[in-house]
Amino acid sequence: MNGAVYPTVSNPYGTEKDKYNVVEFETVKTQSVKIEIQSQKDFAGGIHEIKLK
Repeated sequence: MNGAVYPTVSNPYGTEKDKYNVVEFETVKTQSVKIEIQSQKDFAGGIHEIKLK
């Protein structure tokens, strides 16, 4: 975290139906992690698992 600002880390990710989509980001050093998601309208979605190293 850079003060009170969370830098945006972006990477293309899949949105295929009826399967898990894996997203990997470049390595960053931080003391905390904030995750924001936006589900598509009229579709169920969420995060199944998060792995941090």
